[in-house]
Order: sequence, then structure tokens, then C-alpha cells
Amino acid sequence: MAVLPKSLWFTTHIAQVLRTYRYHDRRGERLARAHLTGTGLAPERITFPPATVLVGGWPGWLTVGEATERVEDTLENRLAILAKERDFDSIRFWLNLFLETRQAGWKKGLFSVDAHLKNFGIIEDRIVLLDSGGLTDRWNHVAARLEIEENVPEPHVQLGLSDILSEAPQLAREFNERWKATVNRDNVQELWPAVDIRLNGGNRGRG
Repeated sequence: MAVLPKSLWFTTHIAQVLRTYRYHDRRGERLARAHLTGTGLAPERITFPPATVLVGGWPGWLTVGEATERVEDTLENRLAILAKERDFDSIRFWLNLFLETRQAGWKKGLFSVDAHLKNFGIIEDRIVLLDSGGLTDRWNHVAARLEIEENVPEPHVQLGLSDILSEAPQLAREFNERWKATVNRDNVQELWPAVDIRLNGGNRGRG
């Protein structure tokens, strides 16, 4: 048995992690462009004839031919602000919309295995996906994530809502109940298009 120096093991391990991250990031971006463009579930991209514009800082002048819809805030930060204002009715609205947004993605055959609040943004009255790195259209990946989700006792804690809902325990319980009723294998599979767990180790038919 060969023993590797610790520094070499860490270097090799980090490189593997980065390769995996880049792979999922590129794949998630392709899925988002293919399935979420024009749906309102992601910031829209607008293309136009190339134009030279002056931007603050380096490099100064840039030639651009594409712009992305402006995101007002991350969902995580918006909820934190509302919690400081004790506006729990608005927090309830955004949390319910968050679950509705996720279900809209499932109907498109996409599931985010990294559905942290910081990965979603707010544009007017919409919640949009900001980080597509966790997106998958493979049912076996979805099922594996849901198996983990279904064993989480308090979903609001896992999502980082402990401080935000610390003064609203009833809302925390309400959210946990709705999350468990929504983010589970039966519900996701009911919304998922063309599920065929017999193919490709659990991938959906066109997967």
C-alpha cells in the first residue's frame, strides 16, 4: 500500500472537486438555457447588436451584445430584511412562492439538488434561479436527493431560516409542514414529465 504525502492528497482531492463542480455548473447552465428560457423562472437574457459602453473601473470600455435581467435581491437577503421589520406576512408570501417556483421547475423536468435560498433571486413579484449548478434532469439524482430531504426533521433549519423565523415559531411549523407535503418523491414524480425509472438506472425517458 503506497502512502501519499498529505499535501499531494489535498491537491489531488481539491482538483477532483473543482472538476466535478465545473462539470455540474456547465451542465446546469445548459439545462437552464434549454428549459427555463422564456419561462420567468430564470433571469431573462436580451441580445442586441454589439455596442461599446463605458463601465466603472477596469477595463473601462467594453463591447457588449447581451444583457441579463436585473435581480433586485437574493431570496435569503430579502427574507432577512423582512424578519428585521417583523413583516411575517410577507415572509409567508415569499416562502409559499418559493415552493410554487420549485414545483414549476419540476413540471419542466428540472430539479435543483442545491435549493438554498441564496441560489434564488427576486425580480418584482417573481422568484428566479440564480445558480444553476445544482440543476439535474435525471430522475435517479432527484430520487437520491428526495430520500435525504424526507429524513430532515425541520426543513426550515436546513434552509438557513432558523434566525429569520426565530420570532415566528408558528410560521416555522407551517412552513415545515408544507415543505414536507411538497418536497417528497410522490409529489415530485406526479409533476415530473415522462418519468420512467426503468430506463438508464432511473433517468427519465429523454434524459
